[in-house]
Amino acid sequence: MIRISLEQIQRFQNNEPFNLASELENAFRSLLKQTAEGDPALLALALSFPNEPYLGELMDVIDVEAIHETRKFLRTELAQKLQPEFENTYLNFQKEGPFKIDQQSMGRRSLKNVCLGYLTELESLEFRKLAQTQFHKNENMTDVAGALGVLTHLDCPERETAFSAFENRWRKNTVVMDKWFALQAISSLPKTLDNVQNLTSHPAFEKNNPNKIRALISTFSRFNQLRFHAGDGSGYEFIAEQVLRLDPLNPQIAARLVSVFNNWKKFTETHKTKMNYQLQKIVKTPKLSGDVFEIVSKALG
Repeated sequence: MIRISLEQIQRFQNNEPFNLASELENAFRSLLKQTAEGDPALLALALSFPNEPYLGELMDVIDVEAIHETRKFLRTELAQKLQPEFENTYLNFQKEGPFKIDQQSMGRRSLKNVCLGYLTELESLEFRKLAQTQFHKNENMTDVAGALGVLTHLDCPERETAFSAFENRWRKNTVVMDKWFALQAISSLPKTLDNVQNLTSHPAFEKNNPNKIRALISTFSRFNQLRFHAGDGSGYEFIAEQVLRLDPLNPQIAARLVSVFNNWKKFTETHKTKMNYQLQKIVKTPKLSGDVFEIVSKALG
């Protein structure tokens, strides 16, 4: 899967059309035929696509757009080719009885949510409703978060309804709300940065709380490669502002946050220029803590 992903990324960079390798389709088809008797946890892992930051680590020069477009194409093509298999597996595993925490049950939930992720790549009302139903009818957090995890990438009424319902139910549980913040921070939707900035003013977000900062701000910068590395540099500017805000209050947290820029030299020229600008701004800030100065100065090298 990784080899094929990297090959298709290269095709995108060369302005060549994508093509879904038959060996990948056949491999997925074979795996989905094993769901009745196979280990569901192992199958879920085998069917899971490598995330965008991981694919970036495998490249000499990280091309954010190429990675995102390639991964999106491959997942969507697999969903189209294997829709019946994904759907049947999902529906079979959705019929489970009472919630259990044994290894087999956890594996089945994981595999079910992997299948739901592929189905929602098709962006059809049918599968959006499937995710919505899973969100509302399940009590266990794995399935609730699994539904939100696919809806977060879809610009649809079901997304807004689900996030609102989750907030209304769990707003007084600070640990569970961390999940709510994180699931919004990873959204691939174009307005995610605006949403993250607005969420820093949410009543449940404590601006100087390390757990909240990790849940929202660090999740955005480390796991939302597409939106953090937006071409206009707005993601970099936001993180730099947060680093400078936090530095006088908690330099250790600020240092961990700024370390997301450590690999800035691996990106394309446009991204490197914009990241370098923010790093220069930070390192020249008067009274900068030693923690942050050390990280930034090493990054600038």
